[in-house]
Amino acid sequence: MPIKLKKETSSGVYTKEDVEAREPYEIVSHSVTQLSMALRCPRQRFFRYRIGLKIPPGGAMIIGRGVHKGAEMSLKKKQKTGKLLKDSDAKDICVEYTRKVLKEEPWDGEANAGDLIDDSAVMMDVWQEKVGPKKKPLHPESDEWPKLVKSWEKVKHIDFLKEADEEEEIKADHDRKEEPFTGIEAGFTIKLPGVDHPVSGFIDVIEQLGGNRVEVTDTKTSGKRKSELDLRTYQLWLYGLVCRAIGLKPVRLKYDVIIRPRPKLPGGDYQPLSIQVGDDTPYKHVVAAFRYLEKMDADGSYPPNYGQHCSWCGYRDLCDKVSSVKTFAA
Repeated sequence: MPIKLKKETSSGVYTKEDVEAREPYEIVSHSVTQLSMALRCPRQRFFRYRIGLKIPPGGAMIIGRGVHKGAEMSLKKKQKTGKLLKDSDAKDICVEYTRKVLKEEPWDGEANAGDLIDDSAVMMDVWQEKVGPKKKPLHPESDEWPKLVKSWEKVKHIDFLKEADEEEEIKADHDRKEEPFTGIEAGFTIKLPGVDHPVSGFIDVIEQLGGNRVEVTDTKTSGKRKSELDLRTYQLWLYGLVCRAIGLKPVRLKYDVIIRPRPKLPGGDYQPLSIQVGDDTPYKHVVAAFRYLEKMDADGSYPPNYGQHCSWCGYRDLCDKVSSVKTFAA
């Protein structure tokens, strides 16, 4: 039976008057998603996060949410019992969640809903077969799990920042007070030196390699294979920094890329990409990037950054109509 879908177009939704009528949202916290958008185009972040003009997501993002939900539930089962969910159960969770999002939340409607549901099922099978069996997510009740992390103790300083910021602290805190901290969908809030607002997010999987050594993984869904350049992201390094702030030692940062089915690859595919953690330079770059984000808001300056991304940006029509934006001081 076909489902009733909640579709919206991704362009032409807002007008110049919508922009002018909006007051800026108060900044409560930053995220790596906001940072990535600001680095791609400050104007895009202004529209989305400063004045709250939301563009419905595309089908690829909907699939990603379904696969993430299935993987999360399967890993939680493995954490409790030592075994993943049955393949059929994991697929059902993924498909039903994808179907629920398509039915209840706005999305761009440009893809066929049935194809999205079918593709999410195939990608969930790939995760169950090639990714899940290898995962050993941290468990809060494990004897090997450091007491430091059980109580989520705060570390006052990280050595590589001491010299530059002797008076400032870098702290991390568990973001789900009502739940024990685990290695699955680990919510966090971290305070970085020189950044007034905290940075919040979720780490997909943290795996213990021995002692306080860990591997940090983010699950990605993609229409094609990624390159090593895709690892040059602040996301993984922020997650590594969070782990360091609570006394863990990240030695490997990783993407598990689940590739969407296509005519030449009907069964989808899996691609692991990883970085061995070396010196502290990338961590310093993470802090510098969020300081840049903070300065952008303090200055109230959000210039457009025209480029190839404009071809798929949902704000492209609006951006052409708005030659400049109000300057809002944070």
